Amino acid sequence: MSGQPDQLAQLKSRIDARLTARTRSLVAPLRCRIAQHHAKDDLEARSLSYQPVEIGLRWGPVWSIAWFRLTASLTTTTKPLHLRFSSGTEATLWHNGAPIHGLDVNHTLIPLDITSPNIELFIEAACNRPLGATTFFWDDPAEHARWKEELPGRLDFAELVRVNPAWRSLDIAARFALALLSLNDLDSSRRAAIHAALHETLDAASTADSDD
Repeated sequence: MSGQPDQLAQLKSRIDARLTARTRSLVAPLRCRIAQHHAKDDLEARSLSYQPVEIGLRWGPVWSIAWFRLTASLTTTTKPLHLRFSSGTEATLWHNGAPIHGLDVNHTLIPLDITSPNIELFIEAACNRPLGATTFFWDDPAEHARWKEELPGRLDFAELVRVNPAWRSLDIAARFALALLSLNDLDSSRRAAIHAALHETLDAASTADSDD
């Protein structure tokens, strides 16, 4: 399809603005501290020396380990809560000496069962990708460049959010449709049908109420 990369980029921008932005609402940012040391679990990690860091932190090098201590004090307990976190790498949320959820750049939301307004979370991050530190030909050029840097890790975000399940489901479906449109061997009639359905969905979303 002529101009396909530009059209796909425009569609992604519309999905970001009209769907993704509605999938969650911020409850509170998390205060972040980092300790670049090994620990066998979060119980041992509590005794490490942590330094405060800001969102945007670059960390590494490849194959190194960092523990992130995330804290927040809420005025009230809002349920259900999700942790939204990305270290730009593989990571694991720990609780009471056990790993409870994995994270990577494509999996950044974790449901939390929290009753206390005083939040303290420990995340073990490994400075590598899901299949190591090697990039592949289909990866974005920015991804190739990042993993050639001395400090490829990125603290992209760390916050508590409330997730809207309906908008999240629609956002996931739209991104799946976008991925289908990027396939070179998709026949023209199917491409046209997916393209039309995606535009119709985005047009409807632009006038819909974002509340539950």
